[in-house]
Amino acid sequence: MKKIMNNIFSVCLMVFLFLPASSFAANLIAITIADTKDDSVGQLVGKDLERFSDELQKISKYTQLNLEQVVFQDDDVTPWNVLGVLQNIEISSDDVVVFFFSGHGFRTDDKNPNPWPNLYFSLYGKGVDYQEVIDILKEKQPRLLVTVLNACNSYVPDNAITIVHQTRSAVTFTSDLDIKGTMKYNFNKLFWKKKGSINITSSKPDQYSYGNTLYGGLYTYSFLDSLEKEVRRSGASWEHLLTTADQEVADLLYSPDDENKVVQEPYYELNFIN
Repeated sequence: MKKIMNNIFSVCLMVFLFLPASSFAANLIAITIADTKDDSVGQLVGKDLERFSDELQKISKYTQLNLEQVVFQDDDVTPWNVLGVLQNIEISSDDVVVFFFSGHGFRTDDKNPNPWPNLYFSLYGKGVDYQEVIDILKEKQPRLLVTVLNACNSYVPDNAITIVHQTRSAVTFTSDLDIKGTMKYNFNKLFWKKKGSINITSSKPDQYSYGNTLYGGLYTYSFLDSLEKEVRRSGASWEHLLTTADQEVADLLYSPDDENKVVQEPYYELNFIN
């Protein structure tokens, strides 16, 4: 009996040794969407997607989380594709999940007091409620959920745009060394050691979200720039990161001429689990 048990132990040990490391590692699962086919903002949001994807690679590198990124752009940007992936994607309790959308957004009077806009899918003229996106991903109970929406939150008439909802049926488809050490510590502090959810939209109700060909979406640019700064400082925190991003948006929109003054105030909710 002892001999048999030793053999079993040896086999188990060999299986363990030869399994890939990713079998035991947590994942950084990213769902990234840019409505690049839209005539008015397609070029801008394409730049947002490129920058956001680069940052995901960096987060993965410094946290050693395995990056699994789903990218929606061009003809893939449909509400049914996005909801299908959200509904069916497998997420474990140790995974960090990031959701990013850059494109048009809108809200209607009947959403109040819900602060979140709807995502607009320009090729089909339909919307998806940002709150539903958050709820679907929260139900999967990841270690940390980060959602970022770069889109307008301005009003359109009730029932002007059809909202698509999920279905329950299955859908297929310092010195450089010091800086790197600080960045590794802070990326882990922000994305691995935190539990809960971080939900962000680029503008408050009844506001537009702005962009240009230089920066892309101003909030996406400000968020990523603030993240880069945050991981290089001591005492990194989500609160400071998001406050910095808010101020950067305001600085980019600043005009000494009151007639040309525009306002875009990002909104976020932090819900951490101790």
